[in-house]
Amino acid sequence: MKIRSWFLQLCLLAASCLVILLAGLLFWRIPIHAVPAGMPALQAYALTIGLYVSAISFIVLAVFAWQLLHLISQQLVFTAKTVQLFVALKWSCVGIQLGALTMLPGIYLVADRTDAPGVMAMGLIFYAVWLFMTVFFAILQRLWATAVAFKHVSNDSE
Repeated sequence: MKIRSWFLQLCLLAASCLVILLAGLLFWRIPIHAVPAGMPALQAYALTIGLYVSAISFIVLAVFAWQLLHLISQQLVFTAKTVQLFVALKWSCVGIQLGALTMLPGIYLVADRTDAPGVMAMGLIFYAVWLFMTVFFAILQRLWATAVAFKHVSNDSE
């Protein structure tokens, strides 16, 4: 079990490093190249801000997921701390969704100008994936809260 947790933690670390690398090296260049190419400055900056909001929210999500994996490896899954982590994961996904919504006008403009409707579909899919993740974490939050309450009731009756 610990090997799987370490592997997942390694994957989280790799994904977080990739997001930080992209945010540090590429995202800030979008307005510099997009505005001279004909994109309105407001949409170029909205696209960049959306990318940064999504990146920061993803890093926050990775930190909370790391803590959850740590609790799993310690076999402390059915605790109130786990429920709090699911709440934090859910709100981190909401942050990524807000970033994706901020990016959609810029993505639409790119899709319209390049005559590539698949770009817009990819932007909508990016939003939809994080919407489903939010719903999934909300369901897990309720499920875990019920399990923790049941555990406390069964421990109190003994």
